[in-house]
Formats: sequence, structure tokens, C-alpha cells
Amino acid sequence: MRTKKQIILYAGIGILFTLLLVAACKNQVNLVQAPKPVINPAFKGIDVPYTEYTVLAAVNDTITSASGTKIIIPAGAITDSAGNPVTEPCVLSYREFMDPASIMVSGIPMGFKDAEANLDKSFTSAGMFELKGKTKTGKDIFVSNKNPITVNLASNNSKQGYSNFFLNPNTGQWVYSGEEKIIQNLDKISLNKQIKKLKQTLAFAGKNYFVMSTSTMLDIYFKDDYRKIYSYYNRKKAKLPKRLLQYGIISSELYCWNNAFLNKQEEAASYLVWENINGKAFPKWTREKSARIEHLNGNVHMLKVFTEGKDTFQTKIRSVMRIKHLFAYDPEYWTSSYDEAMKQIQEDEARMAAMADVYRTLEVNKFGTYNCDRFYTVEEAFVIKADFQLPAGNETFKPEKVFYVSTRDKCLITYAYQDLQEITLCKDPSAVLLTVLKDNMLAEVPAKDLMAISGDKNSKQQRQIVFKEKVKIKTQEDIQKYFKNL
Repeated sequence: MRTKKQIILYAGIGILFTLLLVAACKNQVNLVQAPKPVINPAFKGIDVPYTEYTVLAAVNDTITSASGTKIIIPAGAITDSAGNPVTEPCVLSYREFMDPASIMVSGIPMGFKDAEANLDKSFTSAGMFELKGKTKTGKDIFVSNKNPITVNLASNNSKQGYSNFFLNPNTGQWVYSGEEKIIQNLDKISLNKQIKKLKQTLAFAGKNYFVMSTSTMLDIYFKDDYRKIYSYYNRKKAKLPKRLLQYGIISSELYCWNNAFLNKQEEAASYLVWENINGKAFPKWTREKSARIEHLNGNVHMLKVFTEGKDTFQTKIRSVMRIKHLFAYDPEYWTSSYDEAMKQIQEDEARMAAMADVYRTLEVNKFGTYNCDRFYTVEEAFVIKADFQLPAGNETFKPEKVFYVSTRDKCLITYAYQDLQEITLCKDPSAVLLTVLKDNMLAEVPAKDLMAISGDKNSKQQRQIVFKEKVKIKTQEDIQKYFKNL
């Protein structure tokens, strides 16, 4: 029979053992780190925001985002964890990633790996989005496999050859989810037809309004009727039709092959009516000379005329309208309807600029991140061994990622900095390398430095790559502004 002292001793040992076991368990828990999120924003405190929409899950509903994307939710598509249709209101959170700036900010991985197929490729995207949701009371919701949500993703990339993928939230790997389905944006096509029925007026009779060349103006005026066009050129003394002269437009007789901007839309400069803002008279020597257009802001451009000699001429000019829109109405119309026509044109073209060219249809049978992608390949690509040098003061700092950005190819490739010993480059005058330093400082290897690096497919040369501090990123608008100026 145990004595009282023995019982107390055994109890003390038991308590001590329990305490040691708890402490060991706590230490063991500390050794197991929480899994790292597969989506890690590049800048601290900055991310692509969600827009929230309230829907009634029991009835058919369609959400239209600010970009024009349509999220089509059939009745019964939203379920609870047991697969039963949800009847109470739900809040869906949606965001898009349509350009390198938003992709970089979000931290979404842009690589595809498949060990079985021996694939390790980078993506170039025609559009990405994330969709998630809860009931209005905060309960988890799911998407029915039998009755999925359809997303018609607004995209300005109308090229074919893309596939749809879903981002596995546990592994961070993209999973193939189907081939592309492209639908033309009929609203944009219809609006473009309406715009063609409008345009400017009155001030066309002024000497500050001009077109680049008579030949282009005649082609458009005669609607490419070559018999009428040739009859003008075959005359001994060429004379423009009287009706055309009533529009009051003169020709500067310049050869210009640049594109220009008109109300945010690109168009060949020779197809536009221009205003000579500075009012400078074109010297006689400029006729039938080459000219170059440089975009400044809005509809304002710099026109530069040059010769092989020392003669140069430049003046600020403003794009007014397309020549074909001018000829859509009689000269008398422009004289009487200038203000009304121009206001309508500007409103419609601003709306059209914001519209996507096509919709890319994706089937959503679970909440998460979806991508319409294809593999990024460049014929002239070469691999180098990279020795990265960070700006002074960052010698001990280790960036998380390095981003290769090509605005030409609309591509962003993400590399893990700590594993990065080799990097793929090509002769791309728009490509830069980026990384994020302390305090959200964006560092850059500019395009001119990358263009100076040469290499070939058969050998890997050791190259030093020097990052330079560029700009401190405080908001998402800051990074958008940086990319806009690339």
C-alpha cells in the first residue's frame, strides 16, 4: 500500500512529465511552419482590390464589371458544402489582372510546370481573374459542378492560340481547364458603326487644318474608286473636285508612316485631319518630304520634318478626326452642326476605347483564380549566367522575386531571386528587369542595358546585371504609372 508521501511524489512526477510533454509539443509546432500562400503581392500593403457584388443565388443573375466582363450565374449554381443550392443572398468578390502591372502587384505566379511532361514554361496572358464569395451572413459557398458559372472575360487581345487554366490554391500550379472560346464584342462593333456617322465642322475652312497628303485624301473621298482617282492624276493640270475643296482642308504633302492617337484610339497619321496648333507655316522645302509623328499627350503630337541635309521643321499638331468621318457628311453639315457632332463623337470614342475587342469564355466550377494563357516563346532567346548587383545600401538585402517584363510581347515572367543563377533574355527593346527592394523601392535594369547584353543559344556567358533604384511605390496607381511610361 502506497504511503501519502509516495502518492504526492508520483503525482509530482506525472505533472512534471505532462509539462515536459506540452513543452515538447509546442516546440514541435514551432518547427512546422504554416504553408506559404501561393499568391504573394510584390509590394507590402499594396494589392489589386476586389469589387463586391450581391446576388440572389436562387434565381438567374448576371454581373457586369466595370471592364465589361459578364459573370453569368444560373439559379442553383451556388451551393453549400453539402452541394445543396443556397437560397440566401451571396456576396461575390471579383478582380481582374489584364496587364503586367496588375499581375506584378498581385504576385500571381506566371509559370507552368508539369514534371511528367517535362515542362517548365512561362505564360503570356490574354486575361486573368479571381472570383470568390460567401453568403451575406458569412458562410462558405461553393460552385456546382453540374451547373457552373460562366465568365465572359473582356479582353483586348483578340489573337487565338490560348488555353484556360485554374490556379491550384494548395500547390500554386496551373491546371488545364479547357480550350479558348472567343466571342466578338458586338456592342463595340455597333458603336464603331455609329461613330462613323458623325464628325467635326466649321473650323475646317481655317488654314490651320490639314491632311498629310492629297493622294490619301482622294483615295478616301472617292472610296478607292480607281477610275476616278486616276482621272485626277492623268490630267495635265491636276485639279481637285470642287465639292472636295468646299471642306476647306489643305494638304501638307508629307510622307508619314507613323501611327497616331485620336481620342485614345490608334490610327495611321495619314488617315487623320490635323490642326496645326502653333500656326507655323510649312516651309516650301517640306513638300513631299518624310515626316515623323511623336505622341505627347491626349490628341497632341509633335510633327517633325527632316531632310538628308540640315533642314528641319517641327510644330505641335492635334488630331481632329478621321478623314473618312469628315467625308461622311456634306460640307454644309459641318458648318451647322460642329458643337453637337464633336461632343457626341468624343463621348462615343471614349466609350469605345474602354470596351474590350472580344470576350473569352471560361467555365467556373470552383471559386479561385483563372487564366487564359499560352506559353511564351521567342525565337532569338538566349540564356546567360547572371551575377546580380543591387543598388548601394542593399548589399545584405535579399529580394523575393525578379520580374522580366516585355511590353512588346505583353509578358511578365517571375523568378525566385534566391534560386536565380541563370536567366533567359532576347533582343527586345521594350524589355526590362524589375525587383522590389526595402520599403517598396522599385529597382530596374533598363531596356538599353539589357539590349547591350549579347548571347547565343549554344553557350551561357557570365554577365553582371546591375539594378538601379527607380521609384518608391506607395499605391497601385504608382506602379500603373511606371508601366505606362515604359
